[in-house]
Amino acid sequence: MRSSGAFLALTGRNFPTDRPIRLFDTPERMRVCRAPRGHCPGKTNAMESKNDSRAACMPAAEGVRFDFGDASACAVRNEARDIAVRVQRRGGAARAAVERIPLVRGAARLFFGIADFFASLQSAARLDPQRTVRGGRGLRRFAELFSTTPQAMVALGVGIAVPAILLALMVGLPAAAEALLLQIDGVPRFAVNTICCALRMAGAVLGVYSVCRLKLIRRMCMYRGAACKVLNAYEAYGPELTPEEVVLSPRLTDRSDGAFLIAVLLVALVAFACHRTDGLAAQLAYRTGALLGSAAVVGEIVRALERAHPNGIGATLRVPLVSLQHLFTIEPNAQMIEVALCAFRAAYEADAEEG
Repeated sequence: MRSSGAFLALTGRNFPTDRPIRLFDTPERMRVCRAPRGHCPGKTNAMESKNDSRAACMPAAEGVRFDFGDASACAVRNEARDIAVRVQRRGGAARAAVERIPLVRGAARLFFGIADFFASLQSAARLDPQRTVRGGRGLRRFAELFSTTPQAMVALGVGIAVPAILLALMVGLPAAAEALLLQIDGVPRFAVNTICCALRMAGAVLGVYSVCRLKLIRRMCMYRGAACKVLNAYEAYGPELTPEEVVLSPRLTDRSDGAFLIAVLLVALVAFACHRTDGLAAQLAYRTGALLGSAAVVGEIVRALERAHPNGIGATLRVPLVSLQHLFTIEPNAQMIEVALCAFRAAYEADAEEG
């Protein structure tokens, strides 16, 4: 790997996660004892740390990205089975300004969540993540016919399967049900629309679950579980984390952009069913407005629930939202937790250095 000030590497296949990370271009060890601005390691009260936490996490291909303030670190397991980490700065002034505006911040969170996911994938791709699909003899020979790898073949299959699953469950199933119900005499149109809307919502949930169990995507969901465990351990125990504390931490978090996106989609599906428009342009305009409006309203509700006191009624109302994470968050293995810890420590130290 080429050395750069933006890259870190953890050489050694069984790297102990409590060892400080070393920068390529400096002999100084990264110190993990200093807290980021606004955080006191001595305060481990769950409510205070969760409300004031400046950390955010996002899964990537064979890795994890952690954000601490303006610092961002992406760690992946590479082909050499080592852990490579890329640290960079990201501008957050515009995002912070938008997040202060009611309703607008919900629509902005919709776009920021999607943008962060693709940015995480891009950061991981620069670190040459490991290929987890070796394939049998038949798959390898088939891949050789197209001068590619089994990993690329599986990725192509997943790319085809994702839209096929979503279209079948969210479009095909409701359309078939609608055609069947319209042939039954006495069924009012309102009832048909209600049933079809419920089927679309169920299809969306089932589609997300099915897509997240596909090969490659499943591993990304496991890495999300690892990142969430690290984040929960940090909020409970402070920055001096041990692998044991991470393993014992839950894999679901109080704040999840993925759960927010699913909630927005479900509300938008209801809005789509409430009004039908003639013409493609009018329909596109209405659905775009309905989607943004759903994001704005859901964003305010979700924001209040995410900030609710752990012992209050808000925490109880937050349970269905948190439960949505079961769709796309899977229990990780020890190697994935190791990668997530490296990304967390790199981002944490980079933010502390800035402070």
